[in-house]
Amino acid sequence: MLSGLVHLAFYGLMLAMPLTGWALVSLGAHPISFWGLPWPHMPGVHAIMGDPASKTNRQALKHIHVYILIWLFVLNWALHVAGALKHQFDGRPVLWRMTGLKRPGPPAAAR
Repeated sequence: MLSGLVHLAFYGLMLAMPLTGWALVSLGAHPISFWGLPWPHMPGVHAIMGDPASKTNRQALKHIHVYILIWLFVLNWALHVAGALKHQFDGRPVLWRMTGLKRPGPPAAAR
């Protein structure tokens, strides 16, 4: 169950982090460039967040993006690593899947 929640949190963060970042840069007056290409401002962000001159809403969104979401990602990543290490050492090795190598066979004593 915990594994499912950690993976669900990763998917939620993969959506929330870019969207809050896009909203944050959309509140600025400068054009947005994404890998050298022009990128549009997020539609409706000024209607939701209020007047562009208001720094309060921008600071609140910046706090959510920089502090809350990133620290949730770090915490989620630590849980993910802890779960992988737990499974590696409790008899169900999983780290071989991350290396891209062939799955190991049964131990030599079991053959």
